[in-house]
This record gives sequence, structure tokens and C-alpha cells, in this order.
Amino acid sequence: MVIPKGLTEAQVLESIETVVTLLAPSFVFGYHDLEDMKQQGREWAINLLNKGTYDSSRPLNGYLYTSLFRLYINFQRDHLFRNEPPCRDCHKGNFCSEKFPGVPCKSHTNWIRRNSAKSSLMRPNGLDTAPEKAEPMDVVDEIEKREAEHLIDVHLPFELREDYLRMKAGVSVSKVQREIVLDEVRRILGCQNEDD
Repeated sequence: MVIPKGLTEAQVLESIETVVTLLAPSFVFGYHDLEDMKQQGREWAINLLNKGTYDSSRPLNGYLYTSLFRLYINFQRDHLFRNEPPCRDCHKGNFCSEKFPGVPCKSHTNWIRRNSAKSSLMRPNGLDTAPEKAEPMDVVDEIEKREAEHLIDVHLPFELREDYLRMKAGVSVSKVQREIVLDEVRRILGCQNEDD
């Protein structure tokens, strides 16, 4: 591993571990558990440093966070969803079908069905937890959830990330800190009050 100027190997490894610990829980999916995603992040970080693209005049944590976030997004997208919708109008909700207004066209419907099937394969259930009749996955809700999570990940201040990830993982956070994080998330998502 190439060690940037002015840093020790211990400092670089600590930075990598800090950033990977922050990001990895947000990108656990399918059979890729938390340790898999952490290990993948560590490998990417070492490869990034070996490429020599890091400018040592800037903070290492910021460089790693931005670069690894993009790599995690690409990894999850490539392994969970197909890349491009066939009909951008239907994907945005401006359904192109003149024959059936308010209904996506056939090619977009097929794309949603394929993504749903692929996504279901990435989230296997045990036989004891399988429902008697599986409900179809609401792809629109999943996309909106991911878009909201992406907005929060991009705009949430660094000092609130740890508490946000703890809350997301179901770990207890103090009531005061919880309210601070929730207020910031509401601001990011454009919500004015708790009912939104």
C-alpha cells in the first residue's frame, strides 16, 4: 500500500477503517453482509491509494469517503438493479401510454418485473420466514427509499453520520441527539414537521 506523504501507515489504516465503518452499513444487501461490505471497502481504499490519485494537501478521510461512497453506489447498483430504464417518461411518472393513461408502457412494466425478480433473488428468505403468498415488491417505493437515503448520505453533516447510522441500525441514541439527527434529516428531505 502506498502511504501518502506526511502520514504514517497506522494513520492511513485508521482513516480507512473509520470511513469504511461509516459507509458499509448503508450498503448491506442480499447475501453481501456487513463484513463483506467492510472488506470490499478496505480493498477499494487500498487500491485507490495505490493509484496515487490522492492529493496529500486535502484530508484523507474526505477523499476516502467520497471515493468509497461512489464505489459502493456503483457496486450496489450493478449487483441489484438493471442500469437504465427503457422508458424515461414512465420511469419519471409521466406515463407515455396514450391508450392507457396513468399506466406504464409494456417495456417499462417488463423492466420493473425483471428488476423485482433480480432484487428478490438478492434478498433470500429462509423457509421458516417465507410468507404463504409472496407479495410483489413495490419497485417505486424501493426507488423512492433509495433516493431519500442517497440524499441523506450526501447532505448529512459528517458529525451526525455516526448517530444516523446507529439509529438506522437500531442502536440506541440519546433523545437529544436523536432529535438533532431527525431535524436535519427532515430539513434535507424537505419535511416541515413530524407528520410529513
